[in-house]
Amino acid sequence: MRFVRTFHSVGHGAFYTERFYDDSYNNPQNVANFVYDCGSITDLQKLQQEINREFNQGTKIINAVFISHFHEDHINGLGHLLGNCTVQNIVIPKMPQDFIIYAMIQNALIQKGGPSSTANDILSSILSEEGHNNEEFQIVQIGEDDDNDTTLKGLLPPSVKDIWEYRALVLTCKSQKYKNRLHSLTQSLQQDAIFRTAFKSNGIIDYPKFNHLLKNNNNLSHLRGLVSQYNLNGNHYNMVVGSEPTDKTLHMGCLFTGDAMLKCKSRMKQLVGKYAVNSSLYHCLQVPHHGVVGDNHNAQLYTSPKECIVSVKDGDPNRPAATVKNDITINGGNCVKVTEKTNNLQYQHTL
Repeated sequence: MRFVRTFHSVGHGAFYTERFYDDSYNNPQNVANFVYDCGSITDLQKLQQEINREFNQGTKIINAVFISHFHEDHINGLGHLLGNCTVQNIVIPKMPQDFIIYAMIQNALIQKGGPSSTANDILSSILSEEGHNNEEFQIVQIGEDDDNDTTLKGLLPPSVKDIWEYRALVLTCKSQKYKNRLHSLTQSLQQDAIFRTAFKSNGIIDYPKFNHLLKNNNNLSHLRGLVSQYNLNGNHYNMVVGSEPTDKTLHMGCLFTGDAMLKCKSRMKQLVGKYAVNSSLYHCLQVPHHGVVGDNHNAQLYTSPKECIVSVKDGDPNRPAATVKNDITINGGNCVKVTEKTNNLQYQHTL
């Protein structure tokens, strides 16, 4: 079995594919495909071209798409992927309504009066009642305390199940004060003359209605004022996925971290407890949040040599941060930037 992992050149965003090929035939057979995140705020058209190029031959069946979190740069290409491939499962972190609402607000406000959020169009579709009942793909929600490894094992085809596994960890918000502020924002929306129309009588939000309201620039100006009162920031729900061979002596694994906020000691403790971060198992690591420091950086990630990949816009002077690059290189690792102008970064392994 041949395994191909690709970090696609989409700039500031994330589109990573893993594909399995059975080479025992005269013509190699593609037997399984997996995607981690699918978005770009640098060049959405380039992302769409990458999707077309990656899945233009042979099977267009994708066994699972893993979405780390719901921000524009990690999900706005999912609609194009769904339109061009047969996606069997979309794996997402199980998030409380307050956090989903705020993610959609962040997506809308980042547009700054430009086109409406593509990510929100996708989110409102898959999170709606119709999306959960979609016959084309299954929504798989991964909770913080669920038996995630068993759930994900069930998504693998028989030809791959014995040699590979995906292990998920959902890192969540631990601050009750932050949760309270976020809930206060939701309550303000429920009482607001404009946005209360998106809520049902039981307090549950209608995501398509909310998304429609977010497309209006006047509404966004009003919303910006509401949000500014609550001191909210960051990405407090994120799904990390470890992609690993079942034979743990093989140096082939990868840790996809999304925008995980790992400066927090409790989150880093969870990560280290779940994954053998500093073992020889992991050949490569997707650097959290495009290589910024802030709440995302933790030097403990880089204490063993590995390929450390940063997806970033070409010419960005601050990503990856000098501290991140230094922590990687002093431990013998290799910091690799993948931008919209570089070639795709590809690794092949034989199982």
